[in-house]
Amino acid sequence: MPWKARYQTHYQSIAAAVLIALNAAVASAQTTTIPERVAKGEVLSTAPATPSGLAPSVASLLDSTDVLVTGRVGKGRSYVSDDQTEIFTDFPLEDATVLFQRVAATSNRPGPQPPISVTQRGGTVAVDGHTFTQKEGGLPPLQPGTQVLCLLNHVRAKYQIAGWYWGVFVVEDGKLRPLVTRDDFAPDYRGIALKEAVQSMMAILQKSPAKGDQR
Repeated sequence: MPWKARYQTHYQSIAAAVLIALNAAVASAQTTTIPERVAKGEVLSTAPATPSGLAPSVASLLDSTDVLVTGRVGKGRSYVSDDQTEIFTDFPLEDATVLFQRVAATSNRPGPQPPISVTQRGGTVAVDGHTFTQKEGGLPPLQPGTQVLCLLNHVRAKYQIAGWYWGVFVVEDGKLRPLVTRDDFAPDYRGIALKEAVQSMMAILQKSPAKGDQR
């Protein structure tokens, strides 16, 4: 075999081995519970950046959006997932205005419906007297007091950020900025006025196959 071919084959083998090791590390982190990681002395988990590939369009996110809402982010509450492998944080939306709701929310308890809380991956929890933090590389944590426009999915009584990374826009001086760190996401909505953005999104939602209750 020519030396160039041997050289190429050697480094392809190394690259494949590295990829296998990385995949194994990710799989291991996903199957090891947070209490087990704390017992080993771990205090921080940093997830990679947003998924690779093309960013979704806002229109495609709206096709699966259950709730479009504006509001001010309240103080978050972090907790460990049921399988104890992830941390989530629920941020209540104060002074919320529901602009679109695909299916009206229901509750077994009489009286006013509970406020909408946005569920985001990541946060800090206490485990056996130690703190453990999960950070998401592609989406900074929501900050209390921030005005936001959210596209949410209603999943098992929770309102999750659409696509986990994509469905949050910060409103600064009346204009939109995607919270996700991908610069190629939502170019048509960056820097436009909140009112204009809402009108555009509502027009898309009204054309969706299953129209929701508008408020």
